[in-house]
Amino acid sequence: KLYTISKNFQDEIYRIMNPKNCEEALFFMCHWKSDNKWGFGSITQHILFCLSMAVKLKRVLVLQVDTMAPDDWFNYFQPPSGKCSLDSISFDAYRTWPKGEKGNTPEIFNISGSEFHKSKLIKLTLPRWNFTNFDKFVPYGLQALAQEDIGKLRHTHRCPEIWSLGQYAKYLFRLQPDFEKSLSVLKTRLGYNTNTIGIHIRRGDKIKKVPYTSIEKYISTAEEYFTNKNSSGGRRSVYIASDEGKIFKELSEKYPDFTFVYNNNETKYKRKRTDMFNEIITDVILLAQADYFIGTYSSNIGRLVHQLRQGRYIDGTCASHSLDMEYFYVACCGIKMLNMPSNCQIQDASKLQRVI
Repeated sequence: KLYTISKNFQDEIYRIMNPKNCEEALFFMCHWKSDNKWGFGSITQHILFCLSMAVKLKRVLVLQVDTMAPDDWFNYFQPPSGKCSLDSISFDAYRTWPKGEKGNTPEIFNISGSEFHKSKLIKLTLPRWNFTNFDKFVPYGLQALAQEDIGKLRHTHRCPEIWSLGQYAKYLFRLQPDFEKSLSVLKTRLGYNTNTIGIHIRRGDKIKKVPYTSIEKYISTAEEYFTNKNSSGGRRSVYIASDEGKIFKELSEKYPDFTFVYNNNETKYKRKRTDMFNEIITDVILLAQADYFIGTYSSNIGRLVHQLRQGRYIDGTCASHSLDMEYFYVACCGIKMLNMPSNCQIQDASKLQRVI
């Protein structure tokens, strides 16, 4: 049932993003300014929300991610619409998403019935925005589904809100063919396979904001996973992603019983360098494709990986394990939009059913 519901959801997003007549379509632009140097995880979380807004408003989403320059979002991912672009239509002007009282952005469901909604192009500049009534937004993502499907989803899925965010992530991360081919070559070279689990160790500026999580805690969790899977005698392959280069050598020396796979060798990538987007995006995708994921949900990357993993399972609520907090979705600026406790245990990983 969930496989069919997922297909219906993806088909509806595609239909909204690719209308029959581009000249008659309405557009919604999300613009990430070049002077804002937030990391890839933050950028993507905002863009995911833009996609859900575009679906709610039934508008074609246009992305302008200046902060990645000279790199480009579309070097890696297909555009939301493969048919319509701003170059394919004619319009005299655009409307900027208005600010409400005290600088807050008005609620999306009030705008949808207003004269403002009739504008050919609405532009939202990120990330300087805010919303009220956060708890009402994520369930709106389900409006791309028929009421019958929504009812089935709520009866068969452990956490429908995570599922809906995963569906948006699945659509947004449709890879460009050349990049997908390069990933396949890289996986072969690294020895990455279907039994590899993923671990993301976030350091950098994050350790100033959240409690420190030791390497030992990551590895003990991985050991518990492999033991539960009855693979103690087999190859314990772990893909490691981190913004601290010395971790790779430390892991190899401390834990010789594990085979550690990593993409950035001894280098330490800086999350705000535009020439490192390729490396960060590669990490995110390989973590999402791993047999299991261990990370921290205080990290935007950790939550993004969990979102992407949803599309790989019938119910992927327990497809990841966070070492510091339960999953939550952030709208902006550290504000918790919606808490989604899952009560997952390592043992739940054995119950996961793959879709692909």
